[in-house]
Amino acid sequence: MSFKTFIKLYSVRILSVIFWLILSISSFQGWRLLASSLKPEDQQIWLSHNAASLLEGSWILFAVAVVGLSLLYIYELKNGKQERLSHVLLWIALLGLAAIFIYPLGSLDHFAYVAYSRLHAHYGLNPYYYTVSSISDYLNDPFLKNMWWINVSSVYGPLWTWISFALYRMSSASGLIPLIFIFKLIGLFMHLLITIVVYHLAEVISAGRGTRAALLYGMNPLAIFEFIVNAHNDGLAVLLLLVSLILLVKKRYLKGFLVAGMSAACKLTVGIAILFKFWRTAKEKGIWHARLCTIVAILLIALLYLTLFSGEWEGIINALRNPLSGFISNSIVTIPHTFGLDQLEMPVRNIGLIIFGFLYIFLLRKSQTVNTESFLILVGLGFMAYYLFGAYVVHRWYYLWPLAIMAAVPDSLWTRVIIGQTLLMLISYNLILVFGEKNEVNAITYMLNWLPLIHLWMSNKNDHGFWEFNGSSLKNNT
Repeated sequence: MSFKTFIKLYSVRILSVIFWLILSISSFQGWRLLASSLKPEDQQIWLSHNAASLLEGSWILFAVAVVGLSLLYIYELKNGKQERLSHVLLWIALLGLAAIFIYPLGSLDHFAYVAYSRLHAHYGLNPYYYTVSSISDYLNDPFLKNMWWINVSSVYGPLWTWISFALYRMSSASGLIPLIFIFKLIGLFMHLLITIVVYHLAEVISAGRGTRAALLYGMNPLAIFEFIVNAHNDGLAVLLLLVSLILLVKKRYLKGFLVAGMSAACKLTVGIAILFKFWRTAKEKGIWHARLCTIVAILLIALLYLTLFSGEWEGIINALRNPLSGFISNSIVTIPHTFGLDQLEMPVRNIGLIIFGFLYIFLLRKSQTVNTESFLILVGLGFMAYYLFGAYVVHRWYYLWPLAIMAAVPDSLWTRVIIGQTLLMLISYNLILVFGEKNEVNAITYMLNWLPLIHLWMSNKNDHGFWEFNGSSLKNNT
């Protein structure tokens, strides 16, 4: 293949790589500021610098790049052709490596991974029982000083916790910044593995669908941004959940529940999908088999949590209570709070939780009578319902859970919704760069998630397939 032919065939992907490289180069400012703010007398970087100051150039550069990446991604979906999985993975790896030098934006979770690992490996403290504030001079420790939640014990599951301990012990001698890049590389590795599993899940459902599914998930710019740039640990939990869904489709029920249990031992969010698995298993294999599989999964989760038991139950209870507290609040409260109507916060929260409960039960009941691809759509909608009505805050990376699940059904109308939501979530980072982390930004970000849903409903409210969750082709109008 000549160079000219190569450029012609892959111009869209080459442009995507260039956009990611531009953002990486503009992020050198953030890494320089972080490296120069680790002395004891320096303030935490999130206190001394706003998000915009971590990027060289104006927010307009970031806006042009993310809008460009979104448009190129849409073009890729509309014009993608069949190709080998290894070829797709190579391009996704190039995109990820081009993006890996971007300074984390809109999240401080990478500092949490480092800090909890530091407590365990350096100070000998169990992060389920102790917090960063347990170290009196934590501001003098470069691995701890940038931690935001200094009075909160670890909210992460035991499987991820042990993995982060191992990563810290292997690479902390090189310093804080190289350790952050280790977590970024793990994010890239998880992203590639998820793409592989999405491909195979789509092929199990319908042969020949895998390439489109792999492109839909693997080249999604929000997925690259959150799992590689921001190094979120959700990648491991999503990967394990997808493996469990493949096992369910292949009717290997017990193994599927065991893998789902491992996913829950990373992030308890996976519990949303486990109930769908339970009812599907009950329908196909019988209620007692479903109960047995669920009990085994719960025992596995309990066993993994017990690996961090240190003589008292308080730490384990906190490790469960902290993430589960998200189930008693939701994102909707950002709206009355933004308009100064704090007295409506509790009623709005309760109404949101009631709506989520009804929607979730409806989706569960519906999932018992549909085919496999519609089942996956319903599981994805279960997550979307939770994020819109039940989740504690607006976290952009949350939408990668339903994206990874629904990517296996790339031609569904509902998959189009999650594609739109992920692109809007990526573009919404510009609000942080312009206005900072404010309640108004969270409220606008939350409302942006409704736009694809409203558009879909207005366009298809009379379509029976819309209400049956079977969808229709998006090949020509994604």
